[in-house]
Parts: sequence; structure tokens; C-alpha cells
Amino acid sequence: MSELVTWLKEIYIKAKKNDFVWKPIHPNNMPCNGVNGIYTEMFFEKEGKYTYLKYSIQYCSRCDEEGLSHPEEGTKYYVLHELRMHDVEKKFKIPKPSNKFDWNDDRANLVNEYGRFRYVFDDEDTAKKVVAMELLQMIYPYIYVMSEEEGREWNRFLEEQ
Repeated sequence: MSELVTWLKEIYIKAKKNDFVWKPIHPNNMPCNGVNGIYTEMFFEKEGKYTYLKYSIQYCSRCDEEGLSHPEEGTKYYVLHELRMHDVEKKFKIPKPSNKFDWNDDRANLVNEYGRFRYVFDDEDTAKKVVAMELLQMIYPYIYVMSEEEGREWNRFLEEQ
């Protein structure tokens, strides 16, 4: 079985199941700072290295013409971001939130890294659904560079789904 097709199958299955584990985003990963969004993260292995993907949905309140935000009004927008890191040597985890920030843990601050802006939504559920669609979109460029054998393998896989 082709490593490329195996990798794409993993992405496809994850997207179709849409069973992501969403965790709270606390600024500096400290619960005492409140919650300002949620994130899900995943690794995909390819050629002995990993691609790390983190999708964040940032909660945003309304901002007025003077540049003042109004958190007392609650969340108005849900901003989707994607952080992608290629050629990661090994899997890692963002540590569990703690009110004692561990400055020695180089992954603790990764919770604050939103990555590149994708879209803004009026509700959280739509933002979550788009994460699955974003994963499916990752597959399409690879379909055009598959060998004939990989193409047949991919098509067999799709027929079984």
C-alpha cells in the first residue's frame, strides 16, 4: 500500500467522522485567565515525520467604532484559525491547563498560537463543520499527482466508504 494513499486515507477518515476533541483555550494556558476559544489538534504521519495541525476557534465579542470590545455582551463571532507545522520529528502535546505557567515547557505557549486566519462565523457549530471540510480540501492536490496504481488504490478506498 502506498504511503501517500495511507496518509490521505487517515485524513479522509478523520474528516468524515468529524469526531474531533475540542479543548478550551485559556490565555497562556492558565484557567484563571478564562476561556477565549477552543482548539483541536492532530498529527498525520508521512515518511517518518509528522504534520501537526491545530484548528482554533477564537471567541470574539463585538468591538465598537472606538476600538473598545464589549465582552459583557458575550461572544458575537467565532474566528477559525489553522496552525500547520510540517516535518515535526515526534508527536507532542500541549500541556493541560494550569494556573502555574511552566516556562520550561516549550509547548505550553503553543495554545496561544492561532496560526493563519481562515474564516469568521456567527456560530460555533458551523466553524466546527468547516474544520472537517478544510481537512478534505487537503486531499485534493495529492489526487492529481498520484501514480496510476495509487489512483486505483484511492478509488477502491472511496468505493468502500
